[in-house]
Amino acid sequence: MGLFRKLFGKLSKKKANDISEEYEEIISGANYEHSYIGSEQSVIGSCEKIMELVGDLKKEKSEYEVLTGYLNDTEIIINLPENEREDLAQTAKNIINLNTTKDKYRMKSVQIPDERMSEFDRVQNDMPDRINDLKSNEAYQNVVKRDMQHLEGEKHLWAIEISEISSEQSLLNRLLYVILVVFAVWMVICAVATVRYRIDMNLPALSVSAAIAAAVMIIFVRIQNNQKRLKQAEANINRAIVLLNQMKAKYVTITNAVNYAYEKYNVKSSYELGYLWEQYLQAVRERDAYERANEDLDYYKKVLLRELGDYNLFDKNIWIHAAPALVDDKEMVEIRHKYIEQRQKCRSRIEQIVKNMQYEYDRISKAAEKEAALSSEVRDILEVVEALIKQYA
Repeated sequence: MGLFRKLFGKLSKKKANDISEEYEEIISGANYEHSYIGSEQSVIGSCEKIMELVGDLKKEKSEYEVLTGYLNDTEIIINLPENEREDLAQTAKNIINLNTTKDKYRMKSVQIPDERMSEFDRVQNDMPDRINDLKSNEAYQNVVKRDMQHLEGEKHLWAIEISEISSEQSLLNRLLYVILVVFAVWMVICAVATVRYRIDMNLPALSVSAAIAAAVMIIFVRIQNNQKRLKQAEANINRAIVLLNQMKAKYVTITNAVNYAYEKYNVKSSYELGYLWEQYLQAVRERDAYERANEDLDYYKKVLLRELGDYNLFDKNIWIHAAPALVDDKEMVEIRHKYIEQRQKCRSRIEQIVKNMQYEYDRISKAAEKEAALSSEVRDILEVVEALIKQYA
């Protein structure tokens, strides 16, 4: 039970605005015992869940405040005196006209997505080396792949040779056995013919014995030779397997590097990346030439920011990109409507999180009702959670 005092003892006097941060700090810093059972463990589980919900709530609240700031900015601008609105509109028109001119210029130039331009801008000093590295990696990948194919073929050939040698060894062993059986039978026949029929079998016996001995010797030599060949073939196939595994490891490494570059730059080859890089360089040359000829755009942006700075806006920078809304009331209405919708969605998410917190609050309350021993400890928890719910409800 002392765990609950440790977690929540410092929270009873906190203000509502400080509760969520203090709550998250204490819960995340606590060392939970996972051997609790029954109502006490249920309370701990609810505490952990509420800690997660508090984090989500802080994010959504921050988003809600940002959207509210944007919405308030639209209200401030809409309610400006007519002459001040006209000044803003004139500056915004200059920005719009310059942007239109720039867009028309770009329509005649190399077409590269803004994301690609930004990506290449960040790495423009390193890109030539990266393209060369990718080309080298692709070439090395092909070399390793060919080596793997060669080793696979070599391994297959050695496997066939081992199979053939093993088959021959089995055949020779059986043949040797047959010869020995024939020799034994022949010896018995010679003995019977000599003893019983008084036939002189010395010469036939010696001749056959010599032939059998020669055959046995040949087979024996062949078996010995095959054993050497088999050992060599096994050594060769093991060597091929070791080299193949090394090649596979290299292939995996280089393939990962190549695929990573493909995914990073969204290309299928170094040739494509090189082509895009050349297109980028052309676009940069055109962009730089245009921007040097249209420095007025930066000037009017600064003018607009200076004019907006007089109205204490939440974020004056967004109006550079939303300049049409300063000229056209319909555009302003659409922007305002977009912020209202986004804020309503954010509010709905906050309400859902609060409902989930209420659910965990109810679970803690039920745990206290079921086990009287928890009541004194759970009271602090209930106060904290109730304050959180009231704060964001």
